[in-house]
Amino acid sequence: MYKVYRDVRIFSGHVRKPDWQIENIQFGTPSSIDIRYMPGEMIWLNFDLVNYASQDLYIINAGIQPEWLVRERIWLSKPVKQLLKPGHRIPVQIPFNVPTDIELGEYELLFGIEGQYLPAQGYSNMSTPPMWTEPMVVGVKYPFMGETIFLSHSVKNMHLVRQLEKYLDNYGINVIIGEDYQQPSRNLNEKFMAMIDSSSIFLALLTDPAVRSEWVHKETVYALRTNKPHILLKEESVNLDWAYEYIPFSERSGPLAIFQTTMAAIQNMKNPQQIVSTKKLFDSPLIIIIGVAVLAFIAGWYLRK
Repeated sequence: MYKVYRDVRIFSGHVRKPDWQIENIQFGTPSSIDIRYMPGEMIWLNFDLVNYASQDLYIINAGIQPEWLVRERIWLSKPVKQLLKPGHRIPVQIPFNVPTDIELGEYELLFGIEGQYLPAQGYSNMSTPPMWTEPMVVGVKYPFMGETIFLSHSVKNMHLVRQLEKYLDNYGINVIIGEDYQQPSRNLNEKFMAMIDSSSIFLALLTDPAVRSEWVHKETVYALRTNKPHILLKEESVNLDWAYEYIPFSERSGPLAIFQTTMAAIQNMKNPQQIVSTKKLFDSPLIIIIGVAVLAFIAGWYLRK
């Protein structure tokens, strides 16, 4: 008979690689790389707990700690009170709610147990207090809405680009950023043209460094030439005069304001009357030729400065 010490110490906050593991994680539906839930949603989390140690493991409690409960030092657990032999596994189910007032974003989730490795000769031979896995990420985000944006930008504006990408992703819009897709030996023109073709919307962040960029120029010209639905965001300090409508923004307003401007533009694009008028504009070869020519002239002027 094993002697089990009931006086297990409380969570110490330390994370170390345990001799047990969590496997076959399912969030109520078939597992997905991108796990998204909305604020207030109930999650039914199922997983297997496996003992990979050479000793028996008596599990008192098993549970999880979402990032939003770390500050309160709370974890969501259920009593198990079961002996787990080396190499054996048990299924565990933990239901929990996403807070209704939580901000959209990505949150870490830890899996933990309270237990002892046996045989235990005394408190000095007890296992450490609640042991925790490496964190996994759960997204509190809108589900994907089917839109994919190719974001044309200057590398000098990556701080804005990453923040804008995060906000768009939180609201269910997939964002393509060329630097994130490394394709050694591939022709760069072909690479970016394929990315633009695969997107549903072309978005250009036209700051001063961007209008001086050869690649932003090439990407914008290609998107306009192929009639790709587009949003041209022009920083208010940039002086442009061309035949295509742009939307002004200010870098001083911050990424959230730029995101809100972008979302408003996307909603306007979905307006049937706006779609019809845009199609008529695209159907005019003269407008396309003039627009591309003006873009080439402006980009060349900036590059020569």
